[in-house]
Amino acid sequence: MPVVPYLQIINEAMRLYREGRLADAYDLITSAGELKAGNSAQMLNFGYSIARRLGDRELALKLMREAIVDKGYWY
Repeated sequence: MPVVPYLQIINEAMRLYREGRLADAYDLITSAGELKAGNSAQMLNFGYSIARRLGDRELALKLMREAIVDKGYWY
């Protein structure tokens, strides 16, 4: 499977988000999570932000716990 450049993932996810395609943006961020060399803290931030916008509070909190508690990222 080819490696997708980090900025390409972010830019595409932001485009989808602006178009109101939140589920598509979330799917892109989560499926690309291990494919890129880049800012994994930002990827998790986008993931939980989009999950919350989709109304999935539990998923958003799970991703926040992963980012803050498990990985030690600071927001």
